[in-house]
Amino acid sequence: MDIVSHALIGAAISSATHQTAATTRWLILYSAFPDLVQIPLYVLIGFKKKRLLCIPKDSDWHNAPISDTQRKILYDFPHSLIFVFLVGLPFATFLRLPLIVLAGYGIHILIDTLTHSGEWSIKPFYPLGKRISGFTNAWGWPWKYLIASWTILGALAILLNISRL
Repeated sequence: MDIVSHALIGAAISSATHQTAATTRWLILYSAFPDLVQIPLYVLIGFKKKRLLCIPKDSDWHNAPISDTQRKILYDFPHSLIFVFLVGLPFATFLRLPLIVLAGYGIHILIDTLTHSGEWSIKPFYPLGKRISGFTNAWGWPWKYLIASWTILGALAILLNISRL
């Protein structure tokens, strides 16, 4: 799934669980975080493919020209449940955040496990275990499908927020 969808899912979780504005911001951030740390990977792929402003096309992600180390640090590790416990939980505890923010992170990993296949499948227990291939590559959908997804997820977050009034 894409970063905007993950952020909207975080907003929907917040609405459904009646969180404060501050918790909502953290929940959205935690929901998107595994993809936010990929920004250097995004730029690197665009640079290696010689794209304008280093912005890669969706097709550039297939057989991406990155090293195994870059992939492990910027993709596999942040997309693992081990990262949640080694980094996410201590950070949330240090900042005294409600632990609901970890649900956003966990749901990100769950959804990506279902929606990433092939070379970008998820290894949820990295560095242990194996990759789990999902049923689609929703992150590579054409813009019209992404916009439809964002509309549905945004409407869901709004409806859940309205229902608590």
